[in-house]
Amino acid sequence: MGTLIPLESFILETAGKLRQKGVEEFYGFQIAKEMKDCDGARLTGYGTLYRALGRLEQMGFLSSWWEDPLVAAEQNRPRRRFYSLTNGL
Repeated sequence: MGTLIPLESFILETAGKLRQKGVEEFYGFQIAKEMKDCDGARLTGYGTLYRALGRLEQMGFLSSWWEDPLVAAEQNRPRRRFYSLTNGL
């Protein structure tokens, strides 16, 4: 398992705060917005964010799945990839 970079640690910390609020799963823009709201910084770039989410999943901290395409189509938007903290956290 690799060493976490600050962005990855912040994602996990923010996901933990969401879990405490009862939010068990999140998607990329949602976690980016929550992180922005926590520290007042600008939104994390999507390429950077999704690479970090992918690394966290490879390390076993997160699991992910794609939402049903019909849900996205009904809401006239792209499909979302949802993430959740694994039981290891």
